[in-house]
Amino acid sequence: MWMKRMKNAIADSVAGRKQCCFCEKEIECKALVVMNLDLGDGQYQTLFSHGLCLKEKLHPTVPFLAPEEVY
Repeated sequence: MWMKRMKNAIADSVAGRKQCCFCEKEIECKALVVMNLDLGDGQYQTLFSHGLCLKEKLHPTVPFLAPEEVY
């Protein structure tokens, strides 16, 4: 059941226009980072960001390669 809910959340997250939760600018699909948060009790929240915006917020010791660095 959990996997089905997560699959639906991911499918919903890739449809339509996305706005970065850090800079508030629109995100192109190739640079989209999708973060699905499990809030417990079957509740989920999906956040979107530019890879570079997320990388800027992460602690330097956290390994992360932003999509913009790949394309």
